[in-house]
Amino acid sequence: MPSTTDATVLAYKGLDGIPLWLLFGIAALALVILGAARLRKRS
Repeated sequence: MPSTTDATVLAYKGLDGIPLWLLFGIAALALVILGAARLRKRS
């Protein structure tokens, strides 16, 4: 099997059954929330 399909399977199945795209989405949301909180504290 090519490594590209392995990477695709990893992206969808992820680690321990958690999809990597979901983890990236959560991380992005956390950064946005932190950024908004910091902006609110400044103003």
